[in-house]
Amino acid sequence: MTKNIHSARWRNWLICLIFLALAIYLCYFHISPVPHPFFHRTVNRGSTPFSGTWQQTFEVAQPQPRFNVRIYSKGSTPQLSIDLESKTGIQLLRNFRIRTKHVRFSCGKDLPAGPYTIRVREENVTGKYTIDISAKAAFSSWQKFLVLLCFLFVVSGVLYTWQKHRSHTGKPAPALATVHILFLSSSLVAFALFFYLLLHEGGHALASIWFGNFDLSRSDFFGLHGAPHSGVKPGIQLEDWQKAVQSITGPILPTLVGYVLFMVWRSRWGTRIRTQKTTVDIFWSFAIFTLLFAHLGMLLPMTGLHMDGDYNGFVSNVPFARWQANALLLLFASINAYMLYRTIPHLVKLRRKFVSEVAQESRPSNTRQSTPVDA
Repeated sequence: MTKNIHSARWRNWLICLIFLALAIYLCYFHISPVPHPFFHRTVNRGSTPFSGTWQQTFEVAQPQPRFNVRIYSKGSTPQLSIDLESKTGIQLLRNFRIRTKHVRFSCGKDLPAGPYTIRVREENVTGKYTIDISAKAAFSSWQKFLVLLCFLFVVSGVLYTWQKHRSHTGKPAPALATVHILFLSSSLVAFALFFYLLLHEGGHALASIWFGNFDLSRSDFFGLHGAPHSGVKPGIQLEDWQKAVQSITGPILPTLVGYVLFMVWRSRWGTRIRTQKTTVDIFWSFAIFTLLFAHLGMLLPMTGLHMDGDYNGFVSNVPFARWQANALLLLFASINAYMLYRTIPHLVKLRRKFVSEVAQESRPSNTRQSTPVDA
């Protein structure tokens, strides 16, 4: 019996590791080619930092609904500022700053055929970077991850239904525990991601609506067409404090919703509701964990380990000192850390409880025993 339990555990871990390795390779190491780019240029500045400006004109033969721009680098993070305009004076990008290794976005709308000029200003650039502009976008890392997540969700759901049916009819169902764990895990990740993205991009959108520059046609909250983002109307100038609010509402709204969910989660009413069903408790607790833990990512750009547009947009435009902006973010992070301290141990207990229920479920019907459930 013990040997069978260890074999099942190894099988579960092996399946998870195979999927994780596949996801990492396809999403982050395999670069999808851009379909038929009408502009492609690779710049190699070597190991010596270079600052300067270059520009190039390219021809677009047919009218395009929009331009899809992708910039990726090998080596250090490029520090670039980009202008993109047509010969007739259509300004698609103006001083658009790039501070990440990989970025993909769309610009323009109903663009006519003709010559276009791209102008790139480099600041202490080292290594190699590539700029592609095409009519159709490349398959982004985020889109690959969504496909893999949906694939795992559908396949594990079908297999779980099949194994569950075999178990109910008295037939052997050796993979029931494995596919049940995979099905719940994929469902949990999908729920938490889409819930967080809805709140994060919704926070940006609410600020944009308030300031009158929100553009629904340019928005893609869940990144189905490339990368998650909230669209804004080009050409509308905002004051510095408005830029700061627009940047910080994305990370702050999920945090505030997490506070509300945590307080209800800790209340008597919330405790009574979630203890009636283990699955409800898992989803509720994990949602709180996701909303609160995501804000801790704001600590990375404070240390210079990571570039974040929301963080930079906030601390660069607030009407007070940078250290004061960091102190405000640290205050939220401290509150989040305390709530996570209360939430994570409960998630660990829920995992043990769920694994116990799955093990009980996977046993033959004639050997099942009722096990006590913690209140």
